[in-house]
Amino acid sequence: MKINYQSLFRSMIILVIAAVGLILVQMWFHLFNDLIFWKLLATVALLGGLVSFLIAVKQDLTDEKTLRDKKFLD
Repeated sequence: MKINYQSLFRSMIILVIAAVGLILVQMWFHLFNDLIFWKLLATVALLGGLVSFLIAVKQDLTDEKTLRDKKFLD
């Protein structure tokens, strides 16, 4: 399975929108009980952290490959 930047950024945007939507729904309508709300918000935050980590690792590997191709690294 190949993961590209575009799909990672799209998933990050979706996660941010989901978090904002979750907070707004909870503020205005109190749809979830407090424990469920915090669990959902923590889950979205952890997924966002995972996606951010994948973006950072992919960027680092791409930069290292570029440096190797330009013969800056052995």
